[in-house]
Amino acid sequence: MKKIVKFSIAIIVFISCALFISCDEEQPISEGEAVFSFEIRNLSGGRTTDDFAPQKVVFSVNDEDGNPYIIDEEVPLTFLNSSYATTPVSFPVGDYSLEKFLVIGNDSIVYYATPYTDSKLAYLVEEPLPISFEISSDKVTQIIPEVISTEEGDVQDFGFGEFPFEIVQTFDVLISVFTYSNSSKSHQLSESQLTIYSNTDSIGRIPLFATINKFTLSEKYNSYQLLIEKEGFLSFNYTYSLDSIKSFQGDNRNGPLKVFLIREGLTDGLVAHYPFNGGANDESGKGNNGQVSGASLVADRNGEPLSAYDFDGINDFIEIDNTLQEIATSSEGTFSFWLKPSTNLPAGLNFILAFGDTDANRWIGAYYHTNPNDGIGRFRFAARNLKTDFLVETTKNFLSPEEWINITCVQDGAGPFIYVNGDLVEQRLVDGEFDDISVWFRDYPQLDNGRIGFVDQNNLKQWYLDGALDEIRLYDRALSKEEVKILSEL
Repeated sequence: MKKIVKFSIAIIVFISCALFISCDEEQPISEGEAVFSFEIRNLSGGRTTDDFAPQKVVFSVNDEDGNPYIIDEEVPLTFLNSSYATTPVSFPVGDYSLEKFLVIGNDSIVYYATPYTDSKLAYLVEEPLPISFEISSDKVTQIIPEVISTEEGDVQDFGFGEFPFEIVQTFDVLISVFTYSNSSKSHQLSESQLTIYSNTDSIGRIPLFATINKFTLSEKYNSYQLLIEKEGFLSFNYTYSLDSIKSFQGDNRNGPLKVFLIREGLTDGLVAHYPFNGGANDESGKGNNGQVSGASLVADRNGEPLSAYDFDGINDFIEIDNTLQEIATSSEGTFSFWLKPSTNLPAGLNFILAFGDTDANRWIGAYYHTNPNDGIGRFRFAARNLKTDFLVETTKNFLSPEEWINITCVQDGAGPFIYVNGDLVEQRLVDGEFDDISVWFRDYPQLDNGRIGFVDQNNLKQWYLDGALDEIRLYDRALSKEEVKILSEL
């Protein structure tokens, strides 16, 4: 296991007398001796001083002008009163910067080092090299730097430098990032950029590649915020507790953290989009324009005029036959729309969207149903092939007259789900003859029409919608719960 090791350093300055030589006379010069002492704390697991004996440190120091003052100086370590310390090192009073620090064992192997600014592992320490310090004649200077074990890394990853230590454990995290491919109709590994924060401070920025990536974190923070960005996609931004982020080490528990980035505009898998901006044109780019029959343009949920369609519950509808061709072979999919029921929440079935078989009792669709006994309006999502394959409904009344509500229906290839205003709500399968709740369009090749506002099946045109609709979206894939939530907020 890698470790971060923090050395509490007391630089004890012993003032002595020396001479400055001027043109005219000898003047005293202030000079001190620094003793780098440290006490090892928090030894638990991984490499400890029981595994190796620290013998010396190797360090380099620059003066205040950036000129080398000490280069690769080897200073022996002594062990006294449960702590390690160097032999005294003389410094003239002034400002310095520590440029390199290595801890060497009795086998001449480098066991600990401090990463340099902009090095691969710099984000693991609070203050990477170079570290500024001051030698003065009137006070004891203290420096608290950090070193990282080289047990599982290369010295070149660090940048070198530092003083005495206290052990803090580190751990590896595995992560993979996916984006949806419209060509393969599946999620694929993707490149992105990861920024790591703790306590709102950025502590590292790492490129992620289209593979399982590994990066290292220390245990000194209680939580980590991960920000993953990719051009053209919504950012992933989530804060993990220390325990939860450690579960993605991959050695035993959850394995890699898998992040699915969402394309801006939620266009992946979109086969039809009807925003009803003055008409029923498809704005997905697929060209599946609707043909309006009777429905009237009205104001949408934001009050924009001529931006939604109202259906009279008698014979209004919009034909979308072309869209059926886009989803005819799909095994999963999503319907999403905004609905405003009419004033009286009419009893019976009010179909929002349906794809039917003109010659048989066969259809896939979404509708709301008002129970005449209790007046409760429940939303339903169903598939019927002569008899019902699945019929799922909300158990509570989410419908109110003249109030807009966002509904999303998802078939993920295993079963159907209903979301209301972005949330997966309590729902149930209605009693019936359920053959296969995983069915979708590929299982119904006989479907021959698409309708907004009623269902056209079995030589019957029935169950017309009494209410208004807006922002209808059809996908040939199952949206994730995160995508559904975002969609409800667009």
